[in-house]
Amino acid sequence: MKLAMTWEKGVYAAALGVGLGLRLALLGQTAFTENEAALALQAWDLARGVPTVMGPQPGYLLLTLVNFFLGGANEFLARLWPALAGSLLVLAPWFLRERLGRVPAVILAFALAVDPALLALSRTAEGGIFSVSLGLLALALLAAGKPAPAGVLAGLALLGGPAAWLGLLVGALVWLWSRWGHRKTDTPAEAWPWRTFLPWLGVGLVGFGTLFMLRPMGLSAWVNSFLVFWRGWHFGGGSPLNQMVLALGLMEALPLMLGWVGLLHGWQRKDALDGLLGRWFAAALVIVLIYPARQVTDWVWVTVPLWALAAREVCRLFEGEDEHGLISIGQAVLGFTLMGFAWLNVVGLNLVQEPEVTVPGGLTSLSPTTLRTLSIVISFVLFVVISIMIGVGWSRRAGLRGFVGALLAAMLVWTGSAAWHSAGLSKHPETNLWLSSPLITDGDLIRGTLGDLAEWNVRSRSGIEIVVEDNASPSLRWLLRDFTQVRYVNALAVDGTPAVVFTRSSQPLSLPAAYTGQDFVLQSSSPWSLLYGDEWVRWLITREAPTQQEALFLWARSDLFAGGQGTGPVMEMPEDSGPVLGPQEAAP
Repeated sequence: MKLAMTWEKGVYAAALGVGLGLRLALLGQTAFTENEAALALQAWDLARGVPTVMGPQPGYLLLTLVNFFLGGANEFLARLWPALAGSLLVLAPWFLRERLGRVPAVILAFALAVDPALLALSRTAEGGIFSVSLGLLALALLAAGKPAPAGVLAGLALLGGPAAWLGLLVGALVWLWSRWGHRKTDTPAEAWPWRTFLPWLGVGLVGFGTLFMLRPMGLSAWVNSFLVFWRGWHFGGGSPLNQMVLALGLMEALPLMLGWVGLLHGWQRKDALDGLLGRWFAAALVIVLIYPARQVTDWVWVTVPLWALAAREVCRLFEGEDEHGLISIGQAVLGFTLMGFAWLNVVGLNLVQEPEVTVPGGLTSLSPTTLRTLSIVISFVLFVVISIMIGVGWSRRAGLRGFVGALLAAMLVWTGSAAWHSAGLSKHPETNLWLSSPLITDGDLIRGTLGDLAEWNVRSRSGIEIVVEDNASPSLRWLLRDFTQVRYVNALAVDGTPAVVFTRSSQPLSLPAAYTGQDFVLQSSSPWSLLYGDEWVRWLITREAPTQQEALFLWARSDLFAGGQGTGPVMEMPEDSGPVLGPQEAAP
């Protein structure tokens, strides 16, 4: 028994390691979004003691305040607490393993570690993951008879912002639905340790919500989070419906497919736990879809019960011994190979231009498109025929296991690819379906250019004078946070000659001095509602998609460069930074 427990703990430790690794990998090197920059700036102002109004995510802001106070403001520290909080959800199945089953709980732990939606939210500088991860972990601890840590985590989960109230609404609907369907519950309310749980919840809420009385305004921000959630029902402004549907259908295909099968089988067997997970899935699905201010990452409330249903269904499909196990394994390997061959033809169908091919004998000629389409169809037909033959020749169970095993292997590869892209680690992070705001694109180039100019002229990489005209976006303010002489103005003074000027327009500056310009891309995002069929297919294969870009123009006084006034910059710009504009020359 001790050996079994040791191995089981080792498996959970491995799942936690996978979750932590994916959430911390290159965490500070992936670009911020506009929303992340806005929240990080609030935390930075709070850390410096700058008077500011705290936003509706006090848990994230107060914890990140500590990070910035101790280590300075940067992307890694801004995302550290969400990444750690998201990793803790992997431990929830451990406390529910007696209810879920030991093997399904292990499968669920690894699923939560690599789930694309959870991974995207965990690597985002905001507090939504606190509500999801810590809230569900608190429920698991409460069910395991550990009310004190459950209360503390629940208090911190309530500080996660509007997402906490969305989760509470889903939970309330599930509870009412369960009470309506089963008037007599097996576990009376008196059996739950509320007298221990509630005081510790207060400790977590007040302690973390005020940073242990160092920032009392955190509690008012918590109350404001409910008002923001309530206003969301009236004013909307959420993610487009097509982006929501595509994110769930494409990025969460595996839990969606297996979860539905598990739900149907559980309903047929009248399984109580599957019924509870089904009610959770249905309630979350409806609430997320009808909430006008929904965000695409709100799907995490839906994917968790789907993964739980999927884990239980996988165990049912493969439970018990099978005398034809080797046959099923061979069938699964063959099916996976055929699907890989079909996928290569899908890639070639959309990315490779080939000449027409003449069939031997000269009877006719077939276009490459026709040949690849036939190859795809034949691959799947052959896989189905082989599965049927194995089911007839050996056993129906062997054929079904091999068929499901091949599909499961293919979907696992797809989910791994989706998780990698959702984490922002692919070559095209701006085409991430989980983004709810534009991505900062040329941030490193902008900061590098400014640092070089400052070092050449004032012997400091942050001391150069900068004026920003009519652009106080959080993205730009975050990029310029370390520069000490930055002013934001509505219009430039006609007699001013600042060292560096940022404008939205490519028109030459009407200032006494000559300026040399450089264009950058400040932000980029994908217009999901405008993509056509071929563009979607290309995105599925390469994650490439058309983007909308916001240009930013940097004008540096020409006398800052070698050669004096009236010369272009004597420096090598990166190839992807755009053309260097001459003195008072407009961008094309």
